Amino acid sequence: MGESKYQFNDIRDKEDIHRLGDHVLYAEAWQGEIRLLAVDLTESMRKLQKIHDLSPSATEALGELSLTSLLLASDLKDESAWLGMSLQTAGDLGRLQVECQQNLHFRAKTSSPHAKVHINANKQLDISENLGGSGRLQVMRSFSPSLAPFISQVELQPSGLTQTLAYYLAKSEQRRSCLILQIGMNKDGISFAIGLLLEALPLATDKSIERLEQRVNNMPTLSWFVENKFDTAQILDMLMIDENIKYLKRQAVKLACSCSARKMQAALCSLQAADWQSLLKEKELTMSCDYCKRSYTFKQAELEKLYQSTHKQI
Repeated sequence: MGESKYQFNDIRDKEDIHRLGDHVLYAEAWQGEIRLLAVDLTESMRKLQKIHDLSPSATEALGELSLTSLLLASDLKDESAWLGMSLQTAGDLGRLQVECQQNLHFRAKTSSPHAKVHINANKQLDISENLGGSGRLQVMRSFSPSLAPFISQVELQPSGLTQTLAYYLAKSEQRRSCLILQIGMNKDGISFAIGLLLEALPLATDKSIERLEQRVNNMPTLSWFVENKFDTAQILDMLMIDENIKYLKRQAVKLACSCSARKMQAALCSLQAADWQSLLKEKELTMSCDYCKRSYTFKQAELEKLYQSTHKQI
């Protein structure tokens, strides 16, 4: 495959996307009728798998949720804006959560990292049984610190997680879009994690939407593209057959946790006086972050100081 026909307006450098690491690529096609987003999350998912010791089933579920969260977070404008996505299932996947910032820094966790592995008749990983047949997908958006977060949710669809995420886009966000997600795994772990969001903009005609649907129905799988060494821009080039694609922006994605000793202290300060009795007997207390597993240790003197500052005798 040759080089992609980049037409970046606001990007002067044109390095190979493979060397850029995880990123979201923004583009438009057909004179602004179609919006194209592609996200490569391969390196971050490898780190997440290692941090949480994820089973293949948990990896696929958390990966699909993370890919979708970042595609949606690409709409955030304010620097303080954030997006949270959570999935509560009735199956052994339990609860999965992803948080994304406007700068595309994100973190993710699951309550069941060792969810069972189910292989279907085609000898492929199948997480439908892990979902348990029912559940709820919730999305929270904060556009500004001065505004309350906007919350929307949909029920888990019987057809699976990807279909539930696509259903959310259609029902809650009224988007005429196509969502394509895939987490590739082999004996060595994660080989790739890529997602596409193809959206019809207000200018799109019915003819253009039908044309896009035909392209999607006839496109190879994402695993085929990866095996043939396509990068995200080349995937979009082939999907649109290089027709009037305008590449707008390329933004780096980073797995980054916002936890800190101060936030852990704040959590301790929220405890009631009765809850402190056993803590104050400890020589030290170690707390760990559910997202990144970083540990914070507080000595007895620090605990006593926190207690005194929070529960002053009157």
